[in-house]
Amino acid sequence: YGLSNSDRRVSETCAMLKLPSPVDLYLEDPEKYREIETRVLKEFSEQDFEGYPAAFVVGESALSTPENVEIIKQGLVVWLDVDTEWSWGKTQWRPKQGGGLFMPTDKHNRPPVWCIANGWDGDIDDTE
Repeated sequence: YGLSNSDRRVSETCAMLKLPSPVDLYLEDPEKYREIETRVLKEFSEQDFEGYPAAFVVGESALSTPENVEIIKQGLVVWLDVDTEWSWGKTQWRPKQGGGLFMPTDKHNRPPVWCIANGWDGDIDDTE
């Protein structure tokens, strides 16, 4: 299935429109940031996934715009309620360098389950 992230899409849109980074844009012009966020949500909701399921990860602040709420309500919503301290701790953890499962830099793509089950880490440069 398709998996997209609103923060990544907003960042790509800002770069394409030659706007400041999303964080800077939010600090300078929150209304413009919300406008781009809504645009990104609309684009995702209008995509044709040819019958395959697709997921779109949004942050809690996306729900502060009524138009975004209406767009999001068109699909299935999964709300993840996480303790702030636990979430912060998870973002600060870094795996040991070298060895272990190969993880791509974008952390969104992973080897197919059959690769993991067979002990393959998905690293195409690894000849072992």
